Amino acid sequence: MRRRPARGWRRTCISASTWPSRSSRRRPWLAGRAREASLEDRDRLADWLGFFSDSSTGSRPPGELADRLLHRGDATVLIWETDAPVSMAAAMGPTPNGIRVSAVYTPPEQRGQGYASAVTAAVTQRMFDAGKRFCFLYTDLDNPTSNALYQRIGYRPVVDVDQLRFV
Repeated sequence: MRRRPARGWRRTCISASTWPSRSSRRRPWLAGRAREASLEDRDRLADWLGFFSDSSTGSRPPGELADRLLHRGDATVLIWETDAPVSMAAAMGPTPNGIRVSAVYTPPEQRGQGYASAVTAAVTQRMFDAGKRFCFLYTDLDNPTSNALYQRIGYRPVVDVDQLRFV
């Protein structure tokens, strides 16, 4: 995310973009499948959420976040797996008509294979199948890779947001 001093406050300003989707697509030839995360995945999720938080705006301890995602009724966490788990994405924070897709993470050694695209499309489609009219997510404006990925599966930019965090 692009970080710059907020005028007059000397704090960090994080720029992001909100992207909604009304459709999802994934590469049909991609190996693997999406499955719902279970309690057995807790430690892996905590690790991945820790790495995801390092590259986003999260401040909650990753183990606590993993526990909350696995136990709250309004969140869905999917894991893409081939021979082993390779990527994750979550849907949480529902509104009456939509839901936020977040925590999209693929370990560095698995990147570039299409796994993040596949698991994001899968969680998005699952939310549409559950009756949501749209899904939305926040992107890092300085990450052209993720922005292109989200466009390929049907997300479109709507608004840029500056999030201020005072520390």
